[in-house]
Amino acid sequence: MRSGISGTLVLLKQVYFGHVGGMRKFSCWNAVLGLIGSMMQTVIFIMTFYFMFQLMGARSSPFKGKYMLYIISGIAMFMVHNTTVQAVAGAEGPTSGMMQHAPMHTILRHAWQRCKALYQQTITTRKICSIYHLTVNPLEIFNPICLAGMFSSAGLPV
Repeated sequence: MRSGISGTLVLLKQVYFGHVGGMRKFSCWNAVLGLIGSMMQTVIFIMTFYFMFQLMGARSSPFKGKYMLYIISGIAMFMVHNTTVQAVAGAEGPTSGMMQHAPMHTILRHAWQRCKALYQQTITTRKICSIYHLTVNPLEIFNPICLAGMFSSAGLPV
């Protein structure tokens, strides 16, 4: 019989190993290529929306703040939510081979998939914001706790 702490540690260990294995499977056994692909997809979305808003004349609207950060934040939340929903929906079911092992169950697999998608999009968004900070304008976050809450709640599948 396990105590509450040892059971929690075993669960966290299973989530970690499942997360790492899922990350490697998702990105063709190369995590760096998976992150680069995710980053390129996000950059393409950002550029598409930027040029689309330029053509429609939305740039001249009375918007306070930095226009590019407005687009980056919207695309980042969209990408986090969509990748999380896709990852959880594509998770293995209870009849798959991996789920037949004793310590495995479907809730654990969904937690892996959600963590994997949130982790990948967090790194992607941080890199894009770092590039923006270094090349365009210094980036200042006034309320980082609310930003983290908004980002992680965007990763909750509906």
